[in-house]
Amino acid sequence: MAIQAVRWSNDRGGSGAAQMNWQVFSNYTLASYANYYQNSWDWQTNWGIADITFQLGLNTITLVVEDIKGLKTTQLLNVTLSTPPPPPPSDTTAPSVPSNLLASTVSTSQINLSWSASKDNVGVTGYRVEQCQGSACTNFTQIGILAGTTYQNNSLSANTAYRYRVRSADAAGNLSAYSAIVSATTQALTVKCRKSSFSIRNFAWLSSNRCASN
Repeated sequence: MAIQAVRWSNDRGGSGAAQMNWQVFSNYTLASYANYYQNSWDWQTNWGIADITFQLGLNTITLVVEDIKGLKTTQLLNVTLSTPPPPPPSDTTAPSVPSNLLASTVSTSQINLSWSASKDNVGVTGYRVEQCQGSACTNFTQIGILAGTTYQNNSLSANTAYRYRVRSADAAGNLSAYSAIVSATTQALTVKCRKSSFSIRNFAWLSSNRCASN
């Protein structure tokens, strides 16, 4: 049967149709298709799309299929639409606290940090590093957000104490508690001097020191 249209209706409300569009690739006409239906390669069919609307509960769908001669066939379909399951609960579990935070002095201007990774029920997405200046400071400010478990703190002042703490975050924005606070002091500047002597009119020897800091 060469289908021309499919129509549907729902006893719960709604109806629609999908129409077949025939395209002839020869000199055949639609009226003469019945004589040449076996030559299917001469035809291209394109269906329009029609969505069937369902309501919660039992839906009785009536489908009416019509061919190009106007002959119709009716089919009844019973479809039950259930309430979709609720979405999974949102992630409210914070990651574990980063452990083993270590601060290592590298130079007069750099301190390196490292720590052990946190764990999370979904996954840790990053770490937030905070710092304050002074051996007993408490005014921490965030200086970095990173995915790994190491951090290089540069451009620091020489012979100065710094304190650090780290916490982790997950994709839902949950933050862990802070790690234990660690401290480190940058190296002091070293001073190197060069001593030189010279005479003035052979009456006295004078000496001077030229110093530079590293």
